[in-house]
Amino acid sequence: MAQTYTELRNNPESIFNYFLQKSSTTMNKKQKKYVISYLHTLRDSVPKG
Repeated sequence: MAQTYTELRNNPESIFNYFLQKSSTTMNKKQKKYVISYLHTLRDSVPKG
């Protein structure tokens, strides 16, 4: 997953999707909901422009 900062800034979902793919498929719904919520918080903190 070699991406430049600009690519990640323009498409931050890519890194989160990568993380979710790598995360355990045995997580229960509550755990997944927590992880996704946390990732959205991180995504929203990515500087724009």
